[in-house]
Amino acid sequence: MTKEAQAIQQIAASQANQTATSRDLHKQTTKFIKGPSVTVEGVYRRKGGLLAEATIRMQGRMQGGRFIPSRPPKYYTNQKVNANINYSHIASNAPSTVIQDAPSYAPSSVTQAATAHTPSSDPSTKTKIPSRKLASSTQPLPTASHLIALITAIIKVEDMKEKGIEVEFAPDAKAAFLRLLPLRSVSRFWGFLMSLEIPVLLRPSVYKAWARAFHSNLEEASLPLENYASLQEFFIRSLKEGSRPVDPDPNCLVSPVDGTVLRYGELRGPRAMIEQVKGFSYSASSLLGVNSSLHEVVNEDAQEDCSEQSITEELAKRSWWRISLASPKLQNPISSRPKKGVFYCVLYLNPGDYHRVHSPTDWNVFRRRHFSGRLFPVNERATRTIRNLYVENERVILEGRWGEGFMAIAAVGSTNVGSIKVFTEPELRTNRPKWRLLSSDPPNEKIYEPEGIGIMLKKGDEVAVFNMGSTVVLVFEAPISESRGENDPASEFKFCIRYGERVRMGQAIGRRDVVGIMAKLSECIAQRGANLHSVDVFVPENKHVFYSRSEFAFDPAYWPRNMMDSDFTNLSRFFNAEKSIVRVPDLDPKYKIAVLASKQDHCLVDLLHRWQEGRLPVDINCVISNHDRIPNTHVMRFLERHGIPYHYLPTTARNKREEEILDLVEDTDFLVLARYMQVLSKGFLESYGKDIINIHHGLLPSFKGGNPSRQAYDAGVKLIGATTHFVTEELDAGPIIEQMVERVSHRDTLRSFVQKSESLEKQCLSKAIKSYCELRVLCYESNKTVVF
Repeated sequence: MTKEAQAIQQIAASQANQTATSRDLHKQTTKFIKGPSVTVEGVYRRKGGLLAEATIRMQGRMQGGRFIPSRPPKYYTNQKVNANINYSHIASNAPSTVIQDAPSYAPSSVTQAATAHTPSSDPSTKTKIPSRKLASSTQPLPTASHLIALITAIIKVEDMKEKGIEVEFAPDAKAAFLRLLPLRSVSRFWGFLMSLEIPVLLRPSVYKAWARAFHSNLEEASLPLENYASLQEFFIRSLKEGSRPVDPDPNCLVSPVDGTVLRYGELRGPRAMIEQVKGFSYSASSLLGVNSSLHEVVNEDAQEDCSEQSITEELAKRSWWRISLASPKLQNPISSRPKKGVFYCVLYLNPGDYHRVHSPTDWNVFRRRHFSGRLFPVNERATRTIRNLYVENERVILEGRWGEGFMAIAAVGSTNVGSIKVFTEPELRTNRPKWRLLSSDPPNEKIYEPEGIGIMLKKGDEVAVFNMGSTVVLVFEAPISESRGENDPASEFKFCIRYGERVRMGQAIGRRDVVGIMAKLSECIAQRGANLHSVDVFVPENKHVFYSRSEFAFDPAYWPRNMMDSDFTNLSRFFNAEKSIVRVPDLDPKYKIAVLASKQDHCLVDLLHRWQEGRLPVDINCVISNHDRIPNTHVMRFLERHGIPYHYLPTTARNKREEEILDLVEDTDFLVLARYMQVLSKGFLESYGKDIINIHHGLLPSFKGGNPSRQAYDAGVKLIGATTHFVTEELDAGPIIEQMVERVSHRDTLRSFVQKSESLEKQCLSKAIKSYCELRVLCYESNKTVVF
């Protein structure tokens, strides 16, 4: 047999073996038949599962020194099995394959067969095939055979459904179908339609219809609607001045676009991956390119970590003299460069969003890179379907440096994005028509002059514009904690966004932790001639979170109330405070509350008396109960005497009267449940949207539910208690505000348990309300509180 014929057989055997291996088949026998064409036929068996035996047949011939299959490889089996049909081979650059009653497989291509199995029964034996014997790197476009394969597969699926065999389509099959579509041409055509001029009389109607469909805010447009000649001009419109205020904090990064937060986090290690969706990930290096300066940053960090570790180990060996003779030469390298980490943030733009991209910070742009690629859609469904979506799509990347180090903005194109316009380089053209799109094409790169300085951008400057919805990915360096352990998430840079949150351009997405919060607060108070009386501070261990409460005395003549609000608002923005409240009890109105109660009225009576005596800084708007009270009772006489409305709303298992309650409590600041024995629904909590304080006649988290005294008595406890907590969706599981306890013994009866509990309930509820009104209660994490 000639060397050429051997190469043909090896390539054919590789094709068959790759197909079989992807199905978890184990090769048993292979035979070759040589005639006008070369046929490889192999029998394969799976060691387990439903498939007992299968045969693969493939024919091919030589043409121009390359092996060309004359027909698609066929896969036969004598047993029906559930099929996970994978169509990715149809749109790949390899010849199509017809699947018959087979599990999914990873398609292979003869152009990729650099190593092939020999025709022996030992699959571990491999033979190197010279690359010149293989097909060239020019990859064919989809042909009629691909469509025939697709139709055959669809017919096969329908046949399997008729036989009662369930078919599950893999994400790669959907991606393969999208690869068949001319999305780049469609996007260019869509861009052409968007650029067509619209008659002046029709413009307001067209743009208003667009705004209604995609929830755009027309009031922010900088020009009248008649001035936008086309949908494209309207789509990339600029906004009125002040519509997107930019956070002035020099330590923060702001969102470059209006959009939805898809992903954010820190990239740890040179091979760290960005999660596209659960199960799909891609590397930052593949997104930015192999020549990105990010590699230098990662290598520097890795070398420094290794150097620091080796220095630490060396010091540990000399620990006997470390205190008195520590060498500066060993210590300096550790502290010579601040610790930096690499972070990322992915923001998705809806069609109705503002589509200009702005600078997230002050930085210098050194380089622009343009990757020609596909234009897959980038919506949520696409991210769950197409692997490496942002890597495959066309994108423009700007790289440079900001105050903390490396910075890159990747503007990723998508279906119907006619083009991406970069303001730093107006002549750059994206989505160019090409007869053949090769993923191996090198990126178009440009270095901005002067070298080492590039183009200087200020925070909020316009950078680019999308001619339809798409995605922006930020990759940047930021400081991390010097003492952070491997599993310690604390860092000096902290994101202040959440997954799925809608952000606007100019809004802070993260900022560097800075020192001196109390110094700034004290300075602000002192500059206005006020005196601090007390300061409470709480900083959780290993958390970059700061809680504080301050009391001070001031002269309203020198520090008016509106000026005080302005000063503390600016201070809160500077430190990115999640919540900031200022109250002046002598000037501000009291909190308005509504009290909900059931049959037991000991807590209600206690609250009314404390309110009457001025010991509770609240105003009671009304009392609501699901239990009717006769007019001459003590509670009803008290309410009538003080003009407090009483609303009787009887409830049933199907009707909790929540809509009527919401109407009655609309003008309140928070609610108090004084032994209200009804569970408020999730819809009620969301509609009310304010804090609700409940008293539970038991020591939570033990003894939840409606009869905790009986549970405690049956358990033989030695302490009973009462708990005041915020109301959440989960019953009796909200953050605890206050708890009180009292000792009990074996001599106590169930009645004495209830009596002691009622006394604790009254004290616990009133103290919690007073602490809440004095701003002593701050929610901590998800289910805790800080009570100063």
